[in-house]
Amino acid sequence: MSIQTRTSARTKCKPQPYTPAKYENFSINKTRALDKKLEACNRTMAIKIEQEHQNYILELSAAAYEVLKGEIDIYFEQHSTYKLLPKHQHDNQGLCIRTSHSVRNRSNNRQLYRINLFHTTSKVEVNGQGMELFLRHIEDIKERMKSRGNYKIYNKQIEEQINIIKRNEADIEIRAKQNESLVTNNQPKTNHRNRILVSKGAECIQNTDEELLSNWNRAIEWSEDEPTPSRDTSAVNVSTIHNYCSICNQTAQPEISIDCIVCSQLFHYTCENIDPVRISQTEEEQYSCRSCSIMDMDVVNISLRSNNAIIDTEETIPKVTSNPVLGC
Repeated sequence: MSIQTRTSARTKCKPQPYTPAKYENFSINKTRALDKKLEACNRTMAIKIEQEHQNYILELSAAAYEVLKGEIDIYFEQHSTYKLLPKHQHDNQGLCIRTSHSVRNRSNNRQLYRINLFHTTSKVEVNGQGMELFLRHIEDIKERMKSRGNYKIYNKQIEEQINIIKRNEADIEIRAKQNESLVTNNQPKTNHRNRILVSKGAECIQNTDEELLSNWNRAIEWSEDEPTPSRDTSAVNVSTIHNYCSICNQTAQPEISIDCIVCSQLFHYTCENIDPVRISQTEEEQYSCRSCSIMDMDVVNISLRSNNAIIDTEETIPKVTSNPVLGC
């Protein structure tokens, strides 16, 4: 007779949390991100839920999305059975572009499903083995959202504030270029007065960069504590902005290019090896570029290793294997 080793006696591997890592090796196209936010302000439905493949996709108006983010946090913070483990993804300029919530059981810390919040598109993706449970949770959350006010008014306020930010951003960039020119023109000189000018010019550039980044952050990942914007709805006075493919760095026209839902970068169909005739509208709206897909696969691999580690560390009844003996 042989007795197998108890599972609990084996070498234990500490489980890894299943949430996306904080990738900082790319920079989003901020102008396109704000344009998508403006588009979300005009969505007629507050929340639209569809099932695509093995995911639930939620498309929300900009206002409903911001309220949903807060209500998700409150709902699970107060829940007696489930909790959230969040992970935030920033680009290399510090903009928070995605938050991934791992929904877990409080008693055993097991992940049930995952909620991915895409801040630039006001969309939500839900997946995981227990994703059906989300349908019950979202109904409770939607009931809470009904008492939060008039979303049509909120969308209008967000739209106005983004337009103001875009208009001010053009002025900030002009000032930054002027300050940069000041630094460049005075760089070769070494007398005390010019060193002060160079120092002040560099400080101005840093200040304008921080001001611009603050504006982008406020618009892309909105705060409910923002004051009501002014009623200035005049047209945005910005120059025509050309969009470029992130792979070949050539101009990308809308009819020959596609957006990535994760990083908001623009890609030529040819550069991503996509046949525009065969791709559906739904697939195009939810497209994830090859780089972001590779990162997501890394997350999945971490998850599989995590789940295997959890299973391997559970207490089990010792298994006895022997030939049956008559009369015993």
